[in-house]
Amino acid sequence: MIQIHNTSARDLKSLVEHHFNKLSPVVENAIDRHAPNKQRLYLKKNLRKIITGVPAELIRVHGNYKRFCAVHNTTANSGIKKAFSYDNFLKRKSYDIYDLAAGLKVNVCPYCNRQYTFTIISKSKKITRPEFDHFFSQENYPLLSLSFYNLIPSCVICNSRLKGRSRFSLRRNIHPYLYGFKDDLKFNYHPININGACGLTDEITIKLEIRNNALRKKLIQNNCRIFHLNDIYKEHKDIVREIIRKHYISGGEYLKTLAKSFPKIFTSAEELYQMAFGNYYAEIDFHKRPLGKITRDIFEQLKFDAI
Repeated sequence: MIQIHNTSARDLKSLVEHHFNKLSPVVENAIDRHAPNKQRLYLKKNLRKIITGVPAELIRVHGNYKRFCAVHNTTANSGIKKAFSYDNFLKRKSYDIYDLAAGLKVNVCPYCNRQYTFTIISKSKKITRPEFDHFFSQENYPLLSLSFYNLIPSCVICNSRLKGRSRFSLRRNIHPYLYGFKDDLKFNYHPININGACGLTDEITIKLEIRNNALRKKLIQNNCRIFHLNDIYKEHKDIVREIIRKHYISGGEYLKTLAKSFPKIFTSAEELYQMAFGNYYAEIDFHKRPLGKITRDIFEQLKFDAI
């Protein structure tokens, strides 16, 4: 799992503000039409927090709203699904889910780091985009259905087939806008025989190993279980085998050999790594191409010449 970072190409503060400015007039109008009288003023007063709040703040807002409804003897979910309708957001003609996806530029699913999640819009047609997982489910948190930090761009496998209706929380699961696995979890391989050790065959095992002293060990374990990462990554033996083979045939000096063969071509160690292994080295770039983490982890396990 990878983190959705704030970068120069992805200014989260600006994206959040744009999301609020575009949706707030629509939602306010929907609140007037669908929310009970006692809740309208409260919802409008707290609308910025509801739409722009960071994950922990969203939970507080949701709890405060439920307490408000209990004190005023009104049903918390009455009209809320219509006032904060995700389905209507999908159907909008101006600033819709495609616009949000295009602004985020998350090209790989953060939950699995395996599937592309490109957003492609032509002049006449919206072609493809990521699915958006509601980290806090719409069923249990309808108030947060349009909240920026509750909308996680993801692939259809992770969102619809694996997570499904699993109930996520900040105490049980890693939130992609807050953390990634980083070095708390490492992909490692173990050869079954000499052919696997030389990269001649796929006779290897791939394991996800979590540091015993990782602060978020239980959360990482839960995400791995829900998204079946142990099982799914077993199918990427070919990627690992190729890295092993490059290490074996070069005596661990693959990068050094490549640099010597093309002197003055590579502008940085990161570019050399990218050309050698077809992926990005920096964790902040893992959202650009699938399998960035497993590629770097196996590279580091094999102890190639230093990058």
